[in-house]
Amino acid sequence: MLNIPLGKLVVCKNDIKINYIVFPQPLKVIDKCNYYVDARYLILVDTRAIKAGDKIKCFIDCENVETYINGGEYLVLLDFIKDNVLISLGGYEILYNCDDKNFAFDIYYIKNGLGVYFIDTKYVEKFKLAISWMNLETKRNELSTWYASDPFLCKK
Repeated sequence: MLNIPLGKLVVCKNDIKINYIVFPQPLKVIDKCNYYVDARYLILVDTRAIKAGDKIKCFIDCENVETYINGGEYLVLLDFIKDNVLISLGGYEILYNCDDKNFAFDIYYIKNGLGVYFIDTKYVEKFKLAISWMNLETKRNELSTWYASDPFLCKK
């Protein structure tokens, strides 16, 4: 389980805690830009044990935190702010396979995290989320965590 500044990152399948794989990511998100964060991780969930109708929840186990929806296009992202720390948790929503128009999964917002409903796992090779954080006292661009928590921009 990944320890983050506000608590632990928990992943559940059908309300039962499950293990996940964590891959550290470069702190500078895009080489030619000035977006960088204090920590950044790619979160992978083993899709072999997931079937249609399953629900995955990924959330931060904490209380008294401000949350803001901050997604865009296919990026589903939730920001957390507490004690001058900005944490972003993001997922890349795949509502259909572009070629076949086959539905795969739907991501939605839950308390302190993201929920995922798997419609058809036939089209899901990998399921990944990304999380990043930075200290707000450093006066860096807050868009840094937005880019850093886009799983599409992660390596692996």
